[in-house]
Amino acid sequence: MIRYLLRRVGQSVIVVWLVVTAVFVLQHLQHGQLYRLILGRLAYPAEIAAFNKATGLSDPLPVQYGHFLLWLLRGQLTFAGSRPNTPWEVINEYASGVSLQQLVVGPLTNTLLLMGLAMLVSVPAGLALGTWLAASSRATSPRRSSLTTKLVGALRATVNIFSLAGYGIPVMVLGLFLTQVLAVDAGLLPFNMIQWVQGDVLSDPAGLVLPVLTLAIPNVALFSHYSAASMSEGLVSDYAIKAQAVGASTWRILTRHVARNAAVSVATIAATRIPMIFSIQVVLEAYFQYPGIGNLAFEAASAKETPTVLGAVLVVGVLVVAFSFAADMVCMALDPRLF
Repeated sequence: MIRYLLRRVGQSVIVVWLVVTAVFVLQHLQHGQLYRLILGRLAYPAEIAAFNKATGLSDPLPVQYGHFLLWLLRGQLTFAGSRPNTPWEVINEYASGVSLQQLVVGPLTNTLLLMGLAMLVSVPAGLALGTWLAASSRATSPRRSSLTTKLVGALRATVNIFSLAGYGIPVMVLGLFLTQVLAVDAGLLPFNMIQWVQGDVLSDPAGLVLPVLTLAIPNVALFSHYSAASMSEGLVSDYAIKAQAVGASTWRILTRHVARNAAVSVATIAATRIPMIFSIQVVLEAYFQYPGIGNLAFEAASAKETPTVLGAVLVVGVLVVAFSFAADMVCMALDPRLF
């Protein structure tokens, strides 16, 4: 187990280094292409030279990379080497880079809050729904009438259909549907809270319901499907058959013996879905005007603010690696025999 832990730490460090290096390469390439956008097509040679010096483009590539890592440790996304001091304020502002603290304190915190609430809903709901699906498929009590059996079968089919629909519908369509039904038609929930422009997402918690539901419903469908499959497989294992032979009920076997294996499967699927969730966040936050890092990246890309986009990519990339490592630790705690 210790050997696996050390190997995962080493793999995570390597992946983070690759993410950082990829962001450096992209930023280096974009610097060379954006100077005309920053200075204009009619920029004087002196302005171009000042831009290259202020942004560090006149330095050798290894020096730029060293400056980039040094400033990154200080929380600044730039490789200028020192604070720019030119007569052109637009060059000074661009070469100063992006403060990662501004991305983490506000937008990233709001994004993690939204993801955490969605997972807090989807993981227990997915496990509970998967447990019921597995139990209802194995329940064969002689006391149950044929009508009850048919009703349970019809209910299982309905749940499966809605689960597939919840997972298959694009997040934008699902958001529009929930907004129309719950906010516009029923008037139960607010939509596009004005306070979100200032980043105060907790000023009116009711405004979080729609984005949380939009993000949670596909995850509930996914987790319930995989947990039901894992539990159904566990019910035909040797230890489950022995438990049934001594009189244990299906629900007892599921909750006391099979549920842990299903939890490992859900944790694994959640870890592999984290990058997809972050990509969904961009569309979701842009639609609901939620002040998270996804909406920030969307607005920065629309305004062609490449450093801000790359800063968001860097923060999210490191966070994905951290979540993947945390999911492995959860799986190790749930079943150490697998490691």
